[in-house]
Amino acid sequence: MYWLYSWTRILLFFARYFASRTRLVRPPFVSGIIEEVAEAIGPIVGVPKHFALIGAEHCPKDGPVIFCANHTKLDDPLLVYHAARMAGGRLSRIMMRDDYFVGPLWENPIVAAPKLFACMGAHMIDRDRVTLAQMKPFLNVLDEDGSFIIFPGRTRTRSGVFIEYRENFTEPGGVSFFIRQTQKKRSDVRVAAVPIVRTFNPASKRTASILGPPLYLDHAADRDAMREFDANVVVAMSRLVEINAAQLVSALLYLRVLHGRTSSVTIDRLADDISQVSPRLKGLHADPAISADAIGEVGAVVRFLAREGMVSLDGQSIRPNAERILLPPPLDTTYRRENPVKYLANQILHFGDVVEGITERALQ
Repeated sequence: MYWLYSWTRILLFFARYFASRTRLVRPPFVSGIIEEVAEAIGPIVGVPKHFALIGAEHCPKDGPVIFCANHTKLDDPLLVYHAARMAGGRLSRIMMRDDYFVGPLWENPIVAAPKLFACMGAHMIDRDRVTLAQMKPFLNVLDEDGSFIIFPGRTRTRSGVFIEYRENFTEPGGVSFFIRQTQKKRSDVRVAAVPIVRTFNPASKRTASILGPPLYLDHAADRDAMREFDANVVVAMSRLVEINAAQLVSALLYLRVLHGRTSSVTIDRLADDISQVSPRLKGLHADPAISADAIGEVGAVVRFLAREGMVSLDGQSIRPNAERILLPPPLDTTYRRENPVKYLANQILHFGDVVEGITERALQ
């Protein structure tokens, strides 16, 4: 019954918003129904059944916070918002590009997408020509000891690579700018930059959101120190990827095929490969299922890849589709669908020691 009640409250939220466009009522704000939103939307995105929150102790309970997140899927803002709320009770604003929802449907006076998403917790920003007026709302949030979510990579990764700079983006978004301006105004305040990374396993449907320890910028930081800080934020984020069986199996298959090993391989062999690589995961975040049920995890992954046409499965025997696996997909939104093996393998490329271990096993 509460689920039905929650959806009713959400529908009333939208009804009130559209009524506010005629100036009959004041616009609503999503924080007033956040419990209902969590109840209604959670099951759709796998919360809580397939959702793991790790490192909640790193979330400051008060004071200004910037949550620095990776961006892999469309529902990332919702999941990161949910994780920050679960970890520290933070009701965060979201930095959102202003050109995402364009066209007659979104830009007409009734829908007015920027205002709608502002009511839903977002502030708009231009990725190419950021103005002071666009940055001001985020500075106000920090000045009021609030929090907001930023995606330093500026855009979703298409290839699966952790941070995929493209379209003239050569460095991460300026987390340090917002911190520097706030701390310049409030010398007694330290703004926390909390890295938070979402990893999704398409085989098991598990989503892991991992928070890392806060990073702090020195009050006297100059431009060079600010740039180094922004880079360090991304490095800290990259260590929070949860390594899962889908990534490891995909990397093993890709390297086998790349080196001409296109013959069949068994589920047991791949599970053993993963077990041999597991010691290299020490000190990193790894899906507990890898050690708890390696064979079951590998089986789920190969069934997923078989559905995607990347392998053929005959009992315990797996034959890779070499042509599909080596296919270089276009660097656009079809990449994940065209070659999920490369997409998943790319997610762990920055873990050099892990990749070295996978390479050794793939060549045996």
